[in-house]
Amino acid sequence: MDLNIMKFLIFTIFLQCTFADNWCTRVVHRTYNVENDDGTLQPKNITRNERYCCEGYYLNDGDCAPKCVENCPNGKCVAPGECVCNEGYNLDVESQICQPVCSMDCGFGKCSKPEFCECFEGYTYGLSSIVCNQAICKEPCQEFSTCVRPNECECMEGYRSIANNTKCEPICETGCPNGVCIKPNMCACNLGFSMNFTLRSCQENICELPCPEHGYCEVNGRCDCIDGYIISMFTTGPKVLCEERLPHALKLLAIFLACTLVFAIIIMIIVKCMTRKVDYEPQKVEEKYKIKHTAM
Repeated sequence: MDLNIMKFLIFTIFLQCTFADNWCTRVVHRTYNVENDDGTLQPKNITRNERYCCEGYYLNDGDCAPKCVENCPNGKCVAPGECVCNEGYNLDVESQICQPVCSMDCGFGKCSKPEFCECFEGYTYGLSSIVCNQAICKEPCQEFSTCVRPNECECMEGYRSIANNTKCEPICETGCPNGVCIKPNMCACNLGFSMNFTLRSCQENICELPCPEHGYCEVNGRCDCIDGYIISMFTTGPKVLCEERLPHALKLLAIFLACTLVFAIIIMIIVKCMTRKVDYEPQKVEEKYKIKHTAM
């Protein structure tokens, strides 16, 4: 082998790869046949340097560009496996991909753009109109319940489910004896009972005299009538009488009509008396005139 070729091969062993703008070079040996004058073929070896993209780079538009995972979406690949993310994105260490950044927790959603949450199926934005924290129920939830998961309603805090999970009722720890639980730990007492806030229960009201039929004892110790009844106008003394509201109204109407009739009769009498007085005055004047004329 030629001495110059030997020197060149030794040199390329130590400098097999040189970098220049992300390019590397390598020695390529080629053998091809050369035809002699007598028509025979003689093999000839050619050695030359060949440029190629170094490890971690790839050929892109005639230049060597660095390789990154998925070509570094939402960022710029500045070196092999090294991404510089765009504004609003951070590099995920595990995936080595620039992921969007949202300052708030997306809840039931994912951060698909900087400061923008994309909700999962079955969820939507809540009151903030930013975070995906509101489940979607195709059928409206009943009173005192809320949609907690897609197409799944649940009673609010302080309420429990009844009637095969179709209704929510408030919970009162005392059970509301002699009353009805209208809100969590809030009782509405029955007629004749009032709330004792110390005992947190409905206690029976006490009246000095027993209340009549269709009546009940109020918290102030006085009797009153239940709905549909009214205290009778003929009630005398401390004892209360309850009568139906409609008959009482009829009695009032009868009294009104009677008073109207009496008033009309009085007016007629007054008018009649005034008419007689007017008729009497001309007659008296005429008699006086006749007496005077006779005297003359």
